[in-house]
Amino acid sequence: MTKKWAVINLIILFIWFSIIVLADFSDYNLYEYSYGFGSEGDGIFNTPEIDYKAAQTFTVGNVGPNENFILKGVSLLVKKEGNPSSDLNIALYDTDSEGKPQNKLVETTTPVTSNSYVWQNITLPDYPLIAGETYAIVVWNGIGNTHNTYWWGICNCDDYSGGARYLYDTPFPDDWWFDIRGIDYKFEVYGVPIGEDSDGDMIPDSNDLCSNTQPETEVDSNGCSVVQFCEKQVLCGPFCDLADWKNNEQNEEYPRDCRTVLIHKEGKLYPYCASLTCAN
Repeated sequence: MTKKWAVINLIILFIWFSIIVLADFSDYNLYEYSYGFGSEGDGIFNTPEIDYKAAQTFTVGNVGPNENFILKGVSLLVKKEGNPSSDLNIALYDTDSEGKPQNKLVETTTPVTSNSYVWQNITLPDYPLIAGETYAIVVWNGIGNTHNTYWWGICNCDDYSGGARYLYDTPFPDDWWFDIRGIDYKFEVYGVPIGEDSDGDMIPDSNDLCSNTQPETEVDSNGCSVVQFCEKQVLCGPFCDLADWKNNEQNEEYPRDCRTVLIHKEGKLYPYCASLTCAN
């Protein structure tokens, strides 16, 4: 390889690395974070016998603005070792009454290319977070071992009071997470203010497809309750019955959100798409 091509390849590699690792969060607000001191970390890998996950919980408003906002992404202090078999998996979970990770809300994957610790910006699907609520950043890897894995940097101090470091592995039950007090993972949480939200459903008016949602009603990412979602299904029959409101029936063959019913109107029967709750 000539010197010229070597330089070109280095430039291409630098640009590619910058796009992955240095995703631009300059237009977002920093809401929650934990830094501390030290450069130790936890290796994150799975084997055919072990399903291992690491998590850091955080509370909106603990160190940052105490306001509702739209999550845009997180930045984690991470590195890779060897050649992991898959990209790093990152997800946002809600938490149960004990503060442990519970339900997956959004997730993504990202390659980690550095063999030394770097702050890696990771874009996540938009999701509304509520002031005062506690959430969890959960990280896991594909099949690997102690020599082919990812590492997430920790601080050997109780640096962040709004959450805790959690670990999970099989053969314990799915809800068996154990917390390690006095040690936090290093993280940053980025987002943007929700803005104008006329019906208070945590979906800004600019993205809300269903206005006038009833107060304290659960909605999907488009701001539609299950009733509003089903009413918007123009075609009835199997299209209505297969319409999927939130894609949250992970172990079900059918969504079971909407059902076609017949309604009386001016002495005639008309098909109508209604939520399963209303249809019953």
